[in-house]
Amino acid sequence: MVEISKNERGVAREGAEAAGMPEISEMDDYDALVALFIRNELEFSVDDEIPTDIIKCWKAVAARADAGGERGARNEGEDKARPGGGGAASDKGEGRLVGGCVLALREGAFIIDGIAAEPEYRAQKLGSKLLGLALGEAKARGGREMFLVARAPGFFRKHGFVTVPRDGAPTFFECFGCPQYNVSCFPEVMRLAL
Repeated sequence: MVEISKNERGVAREGAEAAGMPEISEMDDYDALVALFIRNELEFSVDDEIPTDIIKCWKAVAARADAGGERGARNEGEDKARPGGGGAASDKGEGRLVGGCVLALREGAFIIDGIAAEPEYRAQKLGSKLLGLALGEAKARGGREMFLVARAPGFFRKHGFVTVPRDGAPTFFECFGCPQYNVSCFPEVMRLAL
């Protein structure tokens, strides 16, 4: 389990200002997270309806100095080539949105509906910190297990998730109907006992 310190609002602060670590906080702007997920090649669409089963969303925002500096800069051509490129700010006046996570409840099961960290922040274990918040929230709500569909199963295995057969999970993942499923995209259905 990922251990992180929290401030009085329950928001991860673990040296957010030091070493360019983005600040993690709760957010309500699901659309901003969808744009982040698309930039990081997750199967999301801006045309999809916002799920009504969202429990909580978290954002990771790099400070303006970091977002515009060497660590947060992106190759301009790369941004234009990627869907949703440009690393939009998460809210007016804030820095660049560099990570996010969505915890949802579907068919009575807790799921990670999306989680991503921009590549330049992955070495700082930003994904692990976001995942830790979602797991902690699910546990606090009495959750006994968590499911997800992973395009990066190795990351989730490091956190205790195991691959389960598709029929061993609730039928709530949209990717099984995607034309890329098992053609050019080979995600794994994973489960974690909480």
